[in-house]
Amino acid sequence: MKKLLFIISLVSVCAFSLKAQKWDYQWPLGYDAEIPGVPDIGMLDFNSQLVKVDTFLQDVINFGIGASGSFVCDKETGQVILMTNGCRVYDDEFNIVTGSDTLSPGSSYFNYCINGNNYPVKQSTIILPELLNDSIFYVLHKDEMISSVFQDAVSNNFYLTTIVQKSDASFQMVSKRHLLSIPIGVGKVTACVNHDGTKWWTWVVGYDTNVFYKFLVGGIDTIQGPFVQEVGGVLYNKLLDIGQAAFSPDTKTLAMNADDKKVKVYDFDNETGELSNFREIAYPDDGDYARGLVFSPNSRFIYVTSVSNLYQIDLQDNSVDHIAYHLSVDEDNWPVTIGYMLNGPDCRVYLDAGSTTYYIHAIHQPNEKGLNCLFQARALRLPANQNHEFPNLPMYRFDGACDSSIVFPVSAVGEAMAMGGDVIMVYPNPVASELNIQLSSFSKSEWASIKIFNAYGKLVKYVKEIDSDSFSISVEDFVPGIYFLQYLEAGEVRAVEKLIVQR
Repeated sequence: MKKLLFIISLVSVCAFSLKAQKWDYQWPLGYDAEIPGVPDIGMLDFNSQLVKVDTFLQDVINFGIGASGSFVCDKETGQVILMTNGCRVYDDEFNIVTGSDTLSPGSSYFNYCINGNNYPVKQSTIILPELLNDSIFYVLHKDEMISSVFQDAVSNNFYLTTIVQKSDASFQMVSKRHLLSIPIGVGKVTACVNHDGTKWWTWVVGYDTNVFYKFLVGGIDTIQGPFVQEVGGVLYNKLLDIGQAAFSPDTKTLAMNADDKKVKVYDFDNETGELSNFREIAYPDDGDYARGLVFSPNSRFIYVTSVSNLYQIDLQDNSVDHIAYHLSVDEDNWPVTIGYMLNGPDCRVYLDAGSTTYYIHAIHQPNEKGLNCLFQARALRLPANQNHEFPNLPMYRFDGACDSSIVFPVSAVGEAMAMGGDVIMVYPNPVASELNIQLSSFSKSEWASIKIFNAYGKLVKYVKEIDSDSFSISVEDFVPGIYFLQYLEAGEVRAVEKLIVQR
């Protein structure tokens, strides 16, 4: 009985530890622009109970971090400690970790990493912290080559690299192991915790097969597997090429976005690693490429993107809602679309813009059905351009753990921006016809303005040259629904209010 109670206590402690960690509280985002005075790597920071955008690295050479890369933060402080672009691993001071300078040798490495700044394969690399030892980290990574046999990009090797933090706080690679050396699909390196919170489950699938090779990573054994299972339909590499894959926060479901506009969904047993109940959930074929996929924190909804469109799939009845359409250009004429997605520590879902632009979108209430999820286009502006898509992270939000008290939004320079508060007051809200606006501190300026966006990110009203600290705006021609009002001074967003228009 005492042994059983000890095991139960250990599992409870591990589960609590997973919910309290800060492994993803800083997100380095960007690419090596090599433009003097322009930050190369920006940061989305969730520490200090505040969402901030900030500069992380400036004037770096041959480094960009996007979907081919990954990172991990110190679980106590939330500060970035390791990051990779898929080519090599760096510490927080941008020193290459000894021994990690050639992660995945092969044609793609030599074409893109020797003289370039970014490994080209999306979701090909992921960093996992050892769950029972804070000084050990694992890097799972794949190679890529163009196969004359398959006439396609294919991975032939799956690796596990182990990195340790030494007593002087520096890092060193201590081993690199081949886990598989067979043709496997590119990308899709994902991970979630096992049933007792002590190890990570990960998987790869054979090239154009339905054969999964699953591994347990961590603990005394470091690696267990492969556990081989043939399940579901054939997963064709060309359909899954750039579509994102993810585990649900409750670790009971695995899903992949695919170019046939059918999300591949499996039930997952995080104790045995068994996959079951394969099904395909179709969403509208809008003619664009399948891209992002993420689960809501409560694991009920799957969000998928296809370049300009965002959809929500309700796993309770497999219904599909179209949440948003967004296609615009930024100040440098780069397209702003909708790409990969990640669960944030603040209970929101963040969406990249799918290109080297500054902007990040947000879903403010991802546990809510339909438009009530509150998608906001261009919710944040980074000081540096992104590298197409977000870096690759494991499912850190174990069992939906997040902190809804973290304040949003922020200004472009990382200072808190009121969600109304002392800057602006709007009433009534909900509103039917006339919206009253009161500004707390205001001096007449042609640079003060109001913008109102609908839930799809479309600008529906623009009030220029505000000449009073108290005025009204008519919303009689607005379709009932959710809107976002921005108050700007000299082009900078000072405050944001969510509006509800109803009749």
